[in-house]
Amino acid sequence: MSADGGSDMKEANEQFDALTRRLIDADQTGRGIEPLAIANEIGRIRHLLASAPAVKRRDGGDRHWRCEECGTIVHGDTAPDRCAECGRDKFFLADMEQPNAESGAG
Repeated sequence: MSADGGSDMKEANEQFDALTRRLIDADQTGRGIEPLAIANEIGRIRHLLASAPAVKRRDGGDRHWRCEECGTIVHGDTAPDRCAECGRDKFFLADMEQPNAESGAG
């Protein structure tokens, strides 16, 4: 695993896309898939996503937008037109909305 969350996010997205294509192919062709193999792949993807850094919105601060391709986070009221790192034009809001959460314990 890498030291930065961006490449973890990119790897997770690539693995998720490949798994989705396999599932679609299996559905369209009638070829079976191994449920345990799929469950293992989902577990690996989940681990990669969990290792990517989460972002909590600052009080009164800009929103955080994460590039869907490389995981780069940018700040602003709206998502940028293109990612400065990879050129992709798809972002999702990366702010965590947990106003009453004080710790991960529970």
